[in-house]
Amino acid sequence: VENELNGSIKGLTEKEIKIIEKFMETGYVYEDVNIRDFFDRDLFFYDLNLKNKEEILEFMSDSLLKKDIIDLEMKNSYFEREKIATTEIGNFVAMPHGAKGNIKENKIVVAILKEPIDWEYGKVRLVIMLALNSEKILDYEQVFSSIYNRLNTTSKVINICENKLYEKFIKLF
Repeated sequence: VENELNGSIKGLTEKEIKIIEKFMETGYVYEDVNIRDFFDRDLFFYDLNLKNKEEILEFMSDSLLKKDIIDLEMKNSYFEREKIATTEIGNFVAMPHGAKGNIKENKIVVAILKEPIDWEYGKVRLVIMLALNSEKILDYEQVFSSIYNRLNTTSKVINICENKLYEKFIKLF
């Protein structure tokens, strides 16, 4: 029996084993995801004339709410999360994410501002709002760092902001 079990385990991929381990730990069935699937042309905005962090959070979270991707509690949690600690990550980028509420579908909203605005410590022009259910995504931290690594220089961010094209943006991922 042990040999049969080892043979079966050897047939599983590392990701499949991780999914099983996560299920045994939490009871949740995690998904192995492709980050590109979270982006949506209808949630890609550019040349926005918004003046401050609150206007941006309102606009972006409202776009998710109107599409029935999040509930009102989740929308409010973006503002609450920002009060606890800034989601500014440098290089003119902020990555707001909520902590409470319901996310019906994993999505990422992208907003490119016409002009950089003051955030907490510096200027921000590119805002990536995450509406991701960490209890459903196998490598949630990996998704976060994958986005961060693609925006890790000011020149990359300026390039994205100046191109303003969804197709060009999505090719990064």
